[in-house]
Amino acid sequence: RVLIDDELTALRTRFGGHRCLVVELVEPAAALVGLPGVVSVTVEAQGLRQRLEFDSSTSAAELIAWVAARVPLRDVAVAEPSIEDLVRTLYAGDGSPTH
Repeated sequence: RVLIDDELTALRTRFGGHRCLVVELVEPAAALVGLPGVVSVTVEAQGLRQRLEFDSSTSAAELIAWVAARVPLRDVAVAEPSIEDLVRTLYAGDGSPTH
């Protein structure tokens, strides 16, 4: 049975759920909480690295700009949901979008 037939970008938008922004900071900082669209923050490396899980409808560029305006950044990376995660989500549900 075919659950869905679409491009990977469209699948990530419809079923991807959350993306992750990983920021490497120049100096340690407290958790970057209260950002629009961010659902969780994980602080690592004594505050030098933070993982911000955010809703896929939130703009990564806007989130990066918000963070960069508040703390000095060394590096940033955006992680998209893997294909395996998308397939797992599709088979776990009924094929309807998660948001």
